[in-house]
Amino acid sequence: MTEGGRIYDVAVIGGGLAGLTAAALAGRAGKSVVVYERAETLGGRAGTRNVDGFHFNLGPHALFRAGHAIQTLGELGIHIDEAPVGGAGSTVFFAGGVYPMPVDLMSIFKSRFLPIPGRVELMRFLATAPRLDARAFDRLPLAEWLAARIHNREARMLIEALIRLSTYSNAPRDLSAGAALDQFQTALRGGVIYLNGGWQTLVNRIRDVALQAGVIIHTGVTIDNLAMVSAHNFILAVPPKMVSAILGDAAGPDLLRWIDDAKPVRAACLDLGLRALPVPNRTFSIGIDQPLYFSAHSRWADLAPSGNILAHVAKYIPWNEDTDTATHRAELERFLDQIQPGWRDQIAHHRFMPRLNVMQSLIRASDGGFKGRPAVDSPRSENVYIAGDWVGDEGLLADAAFASARRAARLISRPERSILEAQAV
Repeated sequence: MTEGGRIYDVAVIGGGLAGLTAAALAGRAGKSVVVYERAETLGGRAGTRNVDGFHFNLGPHALFRAGHAIQTLGELGIHIDEAPVGGAGSTVFFAGGVYPMPVDLMSIFKSRFLPIPGRVELMRFLATAPRLDARAFDRLPLAEWLAARIHNREARMLIEALIRLSTYSNAPRDLSAGAALDQFQTALRGGVIYLNGGWQTLVNRIRDVALQAGVIIHTGVTIDNLAMVSAHNFILAVPPKMVSAILGDAAGPDLLRWIDDAKPVRAACLDLGLRALPVPNRTFSIGIDQPLYFSAHSRWADLAPSGNILAHVAKYIPWNEDTDTATHRAELERFLDQIQPGWRDQIAHHRFMPRLNVMQSLIRASDGGFKGRPAVDSPRSENVYIAGDWVGDEGLLADAAFASARRAARLISRPERSILEAQAV
């Protein structure tokens, strides 16, 4: 795909958040850049579907205000103005009952499902968690870390649920405690934002910055191998299996081995457009003894027609669970029956996704936490880089996609000698 014999400085394969961000940064650094996206639209898992004014993201999406995404967007001149999500209407679901979320000293003290020892341990954890050296626990599974420090059963389950909420992961026996605690600290520092109009608005803003920087974008184009593209440098911002398919042996044995062993993080999601919320003062809930989640995102962002509700219900699925999809849906519906009885009568639109990919790979303690993920420059093939939520030693979820995209663009934008030195480290 020579495009009239032109050879670009950078070819980016993949038009999701990581690919567009890397392209925009490289373009602003003065590089000639082309992007190839196999779908007809940009955004990948950050796409949004507008149905009669309901803005459906692919399941629940949150942007962490203290994460790498916000920092990188700032470098692109993109500022997020939405207000942070508040705690009003937050509850927990435990043993079939619904209770106010214990989030501060007074609500913890009044908690009806936490015994007194559990309240003390929860307060101690919340007070000390921000100061922990999280990365010191990279090689320790989260379940072991919690068992050694939180002795009350209910408090331990609640803390695990809060970490599940911030990591979107339900694998405490495998998940790196260092990665989990690092992400929890990120959530504590700044909270999260839901985006007005859905995440497609963010995709469009990054696209516009890229176009202004002279980036050429092609959609509906599949790149099976790099010989199809004329460029000096390549950034593969695609899922792990696609990297191995495109590069083959040029990926190198270590990267291919890692890709073959990657464990995707998944969730079963029920997205709802409701005419009204049956219990209007209950806008958020997480399961304590079950890995369940409910949030009326339109409580905090413009995502639904006036007076209507856009809500997401999810079950965090362990990577090794093979439960059938009908069972997942039944669990989500029973959960809704408890926290929003009468919800079926209010449905305007709905969508069920039984096994949605939330993150391309779990960060495991056995791999060494963040350090176990492939580096941006890990492909053996020269001048080939990777980016995505599974790449690099910084951030989780979208933050990892932005951080790795920034790293790839910086490596390519350095003088040749600096690039070679970076690769040799």
